[in-house]
Amino acid sequence: MNLESWSGDGKGEEVAGVGKKVKGKDRGEENKKDRFAVDVGPVVLKVIEIVRCENSSLSMEERLENADCRYNEEVVVNVLKKYFKVPKLGLKFFYWVKSREGFRHSTNTFNMMINVAGEAEEFGLVEELVEEMGKSYCEKDLRTWTILVSCYGSRKWIGKALVAF
Repeated sequence: MNLESWSGDGKGEEVAGVGKKVKGKDRGEENKKDRFAVDVGPVVLKVIEIVRCENSSLSMEERLENADCRYNEEVVVNVLKKYFKVPKLGLKFFYWVKSREGFRHSTNTFNMMINVAGEAEEFGLVEELVEEMGKSYCEKDLRTWTILVSCYGSRKWIGKALVAF
């Protein structure tokens, strides 16, 4: 018997931390994946501190370069979440990380930046980001649609949301 795929007595209990059944499905694979998850919290905090710092002789871009951090989708999304009230800083980081070798924005990173811009009522920026999303071959998904309807709906510009798709 393979213990990694066994999750107890079939009633959803967890046995010795091996896996849990939820709605009849074995979560063993999910648990295996979680074991290799990396905590991006320290990187996110470091990047936020760098982006917010204004009292430095170095530019934000130079400080980010010198920070020697690894940037992935999860880090970028979590950094952008912190900039709902300051979209210009979020946008500056968004464009800087785009220039990093090996990094490519995803639908999730675009969605977060569009959401930040929409919450700040920067509708011109929202439109630019949606256009850039298409040029970057990032598919618009249900979350993109929801963000746009929410942004434009608050201004009663539903037609704009429809045109975006």
